[in-house]
Amino acid sequence: MTNYPDDMPQPPVAGDGRPRQLIELTTRVPKKFISQIQTGGGQADYVEHSVIRQLLLRILGPYSWRIEGPYRSGDDQEQAGVTGVLTVTVDGREVSVSGVGQGRDVKTAESDAMKRAAMNLGVGLHLWAQDNYFLDTQLAQDHPEKKEVKK
Repeated sequence: MTNYPDDMPQPPVAGDGRPRQLIELTTRVPKKFISQIQTGGGQADYVEHSVIRQLLLRILGPYSWRIEGPYRSGDDQEQAGVTGVLTVTVDGREVSVSGVGQGRDVKTAESDAMKRAAMNLGVGLHLWAQDNYFLDTQLAQDHPEKKEVKK
């Protein structure tokens, strides 16, 4: 069995009817995996592409990822844009989500698209929602862990 850091969400356990994978996907990313970047509007929190991919693999297992594009912005900056489609199985249900990314090149745009698609599954959603994030708490209330009754 793999030993995960204490502050890392643990893998889902099937069989009790709870949407374990959804709960794991919407759990706040541990602070040690959150970085900051300077943007035009100040500093913004983000999670590295490699961390997003590791979280997806740990929680969901293998997934399908494809990109469409690249598209050019048409301005003097010539930024690349792509649309990425992420297909996964969450708690037994296959879903596809997409994300649009842009960047100085296709590789950067794809990374941005992957992070946005993962956000549509709940990964790192708290970074976008900030003080308005409630989903992790609400899911825990809606689906409390069932305690085993000892006989």
